[in-house]
Amino acid sequence: MFSNVRLLARGVVAGLVLISPLTVSAIGFNPCAFSGNATFSPKHPGPLDSLGYNVSLPEPLFPSDLNRQIMTKSVVAPSGAINIDVVITENPLLFPDHKPVNVKYRVDSTFEYVGPLAIGDHQVTTDVRILDSQTGSYVSVCGAKTTALSVLAASAPVQTGLVVEFYNQTLDHYFIAQSPSEISDLDRGVHPGWSRTGHSFVAYLTDASDGRGHPTCRWYGLPSAGLDTHMQSASLVECDAIGYDPLTKDRWQLEAPNVFEMPLPDTITGTCPSKTQAVYRLWNQRNDSNHRYTTDPAIKTMMVAKGYIPEGFGPDGVSMCAPLL
Repeated sequence: MFSNVRLLARGVVAGLVLISPLTVSAIGFNPCAFSGNATFSPKHPGPLDSLGYNVSLPEPLFPSDLNRQIMTKSVVAPSGAINIDVVITENPLLFPDHKPVNVKYRVDSTFEYVGPLAIGDHQVTTDVRILDSQTGSYVSVCGAKTTALSVLAASAPVQTGLVVEFYNQTLDHYFIAQSPSEISDLDRGVHPGWSRTGHSFVAYLTDASDGRGHPTCRWYGLPSAGLDTHMQSASLVECDAIGYDPLTKDRWQLEAPNVFEMPLPDTITGTCPSKTQAVYRLWNQRNDSNHRYTTDPAIKTMMVAKGYIPEGFGPDGVSMCAPLL
């Protein structure tokens, strides 16, 4: 199977028409209907929640090569107002107090985390800046956008369930499931050869994360391709890429677009949001491709010693993040 990095990079190249004007004077269109709006996760936060945000950017403003970087910075004022500055630049060193956003993973990226915030309404001001070739300074593309964010007395309710790990000794394959009916079938031997390993982690139920989690797709590696295996991903780009990548689209079949929901880590550092823990994905490097998912660093180390490769974000290869109860 492929690593997250290769699939995500290929998905961006194949799936987007990238136009690369870097200066305001070269844009030649009005992007203001599309840029500068911040969306937060969770959607209905409580006073203990840290909030991740994304800022919508129109494709023609999106950097098309690695020399052009999106940088972002958020500041929470004493009043509770949130100011978000997004800069598109060829010279990140000009913005040492901003955080870089991984260009290849724009669809998956959470730009930054803010909060926790006090109960009440918070004014959010976002601005997208880009170099003006006439003045040599970074100027607002469309002017600052202001919206309101409400923090409630308690977080919106969510539902979670255990994701249970199974192992098939004959195949030397691992499999995870949250669905009670699937778990029951595996326990009862409807699918022979599978037994519980005793390991599990928590995930949000489908459509029950209040924006905290990404839909986790599940692909089935076809026996006709010598696979007979499953792979899960919470990365929207990876989920899409498997379906149209010429190296994978005839070998894998989409089994479900959302088996459970999981937050993603920071796509550069691999750091998980607060109140979550890293889930590592390990690949067996064999023709009968199979993955193991674990929150236990000792298990990750053991699998790497057996020849498995970590797949995911950041230096530790974090695939997704499991909520902590």
